[in-house]
Parts: sequence; structure tokens; C-alpha cells
Amino acid sequence: MFKKIVVATDFSKHARYALNRAMQIAELFQAELTCIHVVQQNFLDNFKFLQPTNEEKHLQDHVKKVETSFHKELKKMPNQYPVRFIVCTGRVSDQINQYVDNNGIDLVLMGAHGTYYLNDYILGTSSESVIKHANIPVQLIKKNPEFSYERILVTTDFSESSRKATETAYQLYPNAQFLLLHVSDVWYEKKNGETTERQSFHDEMHHILQNKLMLFIKKAAVDPTRFVPKYIGGYPPNDIVECASTWNAQLVVAGTRGHSALHYILIGSVTNRLLRMCQTDILIVP
Repeated sequence: MFKKIVVATDFSKHARYALNRAMQIAELFQAELTCIHVVQQNFLDNFKFLQPTNEEKHLQDHVKKVETSFHKELKKMPNQYPVRFIVCTGRVSDQINQYVDNNGIDLVLMGAHGTYYLNDYILGTSSESVIKHANIPVQLIKKNPEFSYERILVTTDFSESSRKATETAYQLYPNAQFLLLHVSDVWYEKKNGETTERQSFHDEMHHILQNKLMLFIKKAAVDPTRFVPKYIGGYPPNDIVECASTWNAQLVVAGTRGHSALHYILIGSVTNRLLRMCQTDILIVP
């Protein structure tokens, strides 16, 4: 379960959103919550011209200022929950990944925009590296967490990875309503020229995949009454985003190591498009 949670902060608006959401989750699971701030290398480079003792003093002074800022921010949080605050120095992704690996962390939360994050998050090499190298779920926060997740869209390609993502989302948010979505490339639209033949094949595929979705839900360690299966033909990133918007999803969930188009979920253009275009929070499960 989720006993150790980490949230990264750069003191931006979205980092505050992530901290608030992390406190909500930590309270629910009575988890140990740690907030990490990384002093980046470009800041440290400003002191290279100083003597080592002066360089160390400037760094210590900066850390004290950061700690003071954090505790002031903590008092403004609508939820009050114990948070351990630590400051690391170096490359952002390296420090976060190292802390996660060394401390048995179960979940990471990060804001979707801010100092660490360039071009709507995913193009920032630090944030992208954290996600790509994480062996635990990473949740990206884009919205002010003034609400509980009631409508969650989970993508599936029927792989073991997507089953794990489905179960993880259910473990985190068992009271939500889930839409289990499979998006399939409609290659047969091009193969069959006749409209009636194409429609017949489409209907057959729809029936097969709906049954497969039902079986997927049945085999997963979830309450099946909370899941509604849905199959659509199209292009995954575009149609996932469109479906999330139409269905008013508050969280989109995806696995990272599947065996179809969704296995690109953190590599290449499909991922970039999905994470840029999606307006909701996103939970990514390796």
C-alpha cells in the first residue's frame, strides 16, 4: 500500500497544488510524507568564484531561507498533516530519483508547471527523467485540489502494465467511478473498401473488445461495479484527451509498459501529445 509518499516542490503554484493533494492522500493512508526541494546546479554555479567557506555559508543561508518559506507555506495549506521537508543540491531528477530509490517510496507527486518544468512540464528534462526512471507511480498535478477524484479515466491495452495501473488507481481512489478505455487503431477502416463490410467488421470488433474489457475488469483486483468499459477506434493521445474531456474525468491513468500504442506512454510523440494536451491530473504507473 502507500506508506511513504514524496512530493517535489519548487514553490510554484502547481507545486502547492501537488503538496495539497499529497497531504490529502497521506492523511487517507496515514502515510509518511516527505517534501523535497532541490537546489539546482545553475544556482550553485553562482558561488564558484567564492572561497569554499563562503560558498558553503551562502548555500546554508539559502537553505535556511527555503526552509522558512516552506514552513510559511505549510501554515497556509487547507489540510494540516505532518510533512518532513528536506533540501538537496544537484540535478533535480537525479536527486528525486535517488531519494525514491534509497527510501522505499511508494508514490511521487509533482506539479505540472513551475521552475523545474519547461513547456507544460513534459519537455523539462528534469521532470521527464523522473517519470521515465521511476519504478513507482508518479502523479502529475495540474488542477487545484479543491475536489476529490470522483471520475477517473483509466487507459488499457490489456497488458499486465495496464492491469497494474488499473489496480493502483482503484487502491488510491476506491470511492471513484472509473471509465476503462481502450483506444484501438482503426486499421480496418482502410482495409475494407465497402461501407457495409466495414461496418460489419467494426461491429464485430466492438463486440469482441467490449467482452475483452469486461473480462479484464473481472480479473483485476477491483470492485467491478465501479468500472464502466468503453472501446473506441482512433488515435490514442487525441482520443484519450477527447474522451477525458467529454466524460469530465478528473484524473487520467495510464501504464507505461504495455504492448500496443499505449506502451509509448512516456517515450516519443504519443506521450508528449497526451501529457501536453490533457487538462486533467495524470497518474502514471510503471
